[in-house]
Amino acid sequence: MCWYSTIHLTVRNLHQYLCEPLFQNMGKCSMLFFPITHNEEFHHTLLVFDKDIPQWLHFDSMKPRRAGTGECFKNIKKLVEMVELWMRAVKDQADDMLQQGCRMQFDKSHSTHTKLKMVESILSDDEIRTIRWIKENYDGGRIPLNHARICPQQDEGSLDCGPFVMYYMDRMSKEEKMPNKVTKDQMMKFKAQVFKKFAEHSQSWNSAN
Repeated sequence: MCWYSTIHLTVRNLHQYLCEPLFQNMGKCSMLFFPITHNEEFHHTLLVFDKDIPQWLHFDSMKPRRAGTGECFKNIKKLVEMVELWMRAVKDQADDMLQQGCRMQFDKSHSTHTKLKMVESILSDDEIRTIRWIKENYDGGRIPLNHARICPQQDEGSLDCGPFVMYYMDRMSKEEKMPNKVTKDQMMKFKAQVFKKFAEHSQSWNSAN
């Protein structure tokens, strides 16, 4: 789920880009990745929700000297607060939704930025998993938010914050150990692999279909 720190926070955008994807994905994943674009900083970082602990981890390839400081971390805290607010709302309604087998779902086709349309929708298996996980594992309090202890940093003057976000996600999704350092050559090879995957994808600009 990609998030823009300066996104116009209408109710429609929150439902479309945050609440609905969370309903679909939280129950079936052990980790949730939130790549974040900090427009005011021209920078990309990664927020990770590790459900098994649970905890929030922030990966920043230009980590500030003092943890918990800077505009990027302020944006991260805002997103964490929004997700946890959503989780509390789901927990409060969990029994009713599971018993009735349905929930009120955001209707994208009939909603505007000033008027939200909600329709009753039968719960999918993924949504049931999400609701049950929140009901059984979330106590309604704040989940710890920490800077990642091991977080390779980009070189000074580099513009590789985006590729570093992809690198973090790639390592964690494969359950590979995060290295302390990534060299310039290693990052060049990783970017080449990513470009190759994009170019060979069936829906890429290079596709004959």
